[in-house]
Order: sequence, then C-alpha cells, then structure tokens
Amino acid sequence: MSLDEKTIDNLRILYLAKFAPKEDQIQPTKDSSYPALSKYHFDLYSELKKIGLSVTPTSNIQDAITEIKRYNYIFSIENSAAFRNSEVLISSVAECYKVPYLGAPPNVRALAEDKYLSSIFAHQIGIKTPKSSFFPRENPINFEPPFKGPFIIKPRFGVNSEYLLENCVQDSWSEIVNLMDYFFDLKMEFVVEEFIPGDNYSAPFIEAVDPMLMPVIQDPMVGGFNVLTSFHKQYSGLKKRNICYDEKITQQLRTGNYFIRKDIGQVDYFRTDWRIHERSKLAYLLEINICCSLAPWSGIAIACKELGWEYSDILETIISNSVRTKPSSR
Repeated sequence: MSLDEKTIDNLRILYLAKFAPKEDQIQPTKDSSYPALSKYHFDLYSELKKIGLSVTPTSNIQDAITEIKRYNYIFSIENSAAFRNSEVLISSVAECYKVPYLGAPPNVRALAEDKYLSSIFAHQIGIKTPKSSFFPRENPINFEPPFKGPFIIKPRFGVNSEYLLENCVQDSWSEIVNLMDYFFDLKMEFVVEEFIPGDNYSAPFIEAVDPMLMPVIQDPMVGGFNVLTSFHKQYSGLKKRNICYDEKITQQLRTGNYFIRKDIGQVDYFRTDWRIHERSKLAYLLEINICCSLAPWSGIAIACKELGWEYSDILETIISNSVRTKPSSR
C-alpha cells in the first residue's frame, strides 16, 4: 500500500526519536552506549526523506506538545523518555489534537508496555505464557517462591532489554530475592517469571499482511541461558536473524499474532517475542513489542523482504494505513 503523490505532498511529519539527526546531518550521531539505536534512527529518517516526505526531525519530546499544530502526522519512535509511563504521552497528545500518528492508541500501548499486564492479557486469550509475579516495593517480599524455578527477573517496563542482567536467570529463589534489591535501589518495578529453556523467536506483524502469512524470525543464539540483553542488541546488532522454516513453530506464532491483533484492534505494526521450549517445542509468549524496531535489519524488515518488499514499502504501507485509520482534524 504505497503512498500516493498527493499524500506525500500534503504530509508534514514530525519525526521524534532519541537520536533524531539534524536536518543536514549526513551520518549517524555517535553514541558509545547505543550504537545500533543511533544508526537505526538515522537510517529511518534518511529513508523517510528518500520517499519524498516533508520531515522535521527532533529529539525534544516537548516539540510534540508545543509544536503539534504545525504537523499533520507524528512519526514517534521515542519510547524511553525520563518519566514514568512516557510511552503513552505522544499518542495521547495526538489523539487530543486529532493528529494522525504512528503506532497503537494509548490504551493498547499502555497494556503492551506493561510486561506483567500484557502477560495476563495473553493468558486470558489462550496464549501460553511463563508463570509470573509482580513484587511492589510497598508489599513485604514473600520468601517462598510463587512457582517452581528456574526463575528470571527483569524490568516490568522498558525497552531494548535495558537493565536485564547477565545473572538474571537463577535456580535459587534466595538469589532472586537478592537481585530484587538491585531493582529497588533503581526505584524500578520488576517481574519474576518462570524461566523457559529454549530458543528465541519473534513474529512481526504489519496491518497490510494477513498474520497467518507473515514470516517468522529465528533470533541468534547468545551465551549463557540464551537471554538477549541490551548488550547483545546494541553491540551485536542482532544481524544474524534468519527466517524460520519450521512449520510447527511458524504456525504457533502466527496463530498467536492473529488472536492478539483480533483483540487489541488497529495498531499499524508490532512484534511478539517468544521462547520455544527446548523439550515440548511449545511457544511461550514473552512480550508484545508494540513500538518495535523498524530498522533495515529489524525482524519486520527481514520478514517483509521475504515477501518481496523493499524497505520503503514497509514505511509507506505503515504511514498510509495509519493516516487512513487515525483520527484527523484536517
């Protein structure tokens, strides 16, 4: 679903990203902490310009509030601003001013960003998920494990697997309790899950493609317990992802995406992350990534390339669908 010339000419896009380049910038912003992220934000901006769109880049989230009336589309991939629940701000403001925007509506975004609540949602619609528990600071920690180990402890919110530790997987509940102090010291909410031994897979979704036809991605093996940390995502780039040709695994993940999309409604695009149990080969949903990467090396890009799409086709399709379905005052 390509953008027609009239839409390209009429769109005035505000591009909001942590490493959004300057308008005349010719290479990515150098950042040793987030090398893959800074390249992603630059490459995505460059592709939007190649399409012929009028795009104003900014890394200042305030621009999406104070300058929103100057634009008729908000292309925001900023999902880690320095305040709680920042993920729903842009879509909420855009809904208020009836400006079409990238991604899911605020209620769906809030659900997906909360790994604990999204797990409950998935379980409710019949999708297998690891057992999980949430431990708020104000409640005494139960020193009896809520389920059998091994366990994995991880942030309840957040992106790019930040603060996911190399030692996040433990057989001992007492070691998990010790790790809770790390998150309490950061004033960060966390969940403890049943650890599922096995391999990592992801299932991209884009509105223009039947979820039962979308290719599934096998993620690379990494050290230890095969847990993808922020280090792996930023420094290895996850460029060794491959199409999954195992029909049983593919069918499980496609079916999961079908039912998730059926119940959350219009979202433009998303990616689900899964573990395939090493013995049973059953799929367990780990996360619904509602603002997943759209980088040229992302799971969505790899899956769409398998379908014969160019990178620009993905962006044009998402924007076209988004403009068509989102509220607009114009």
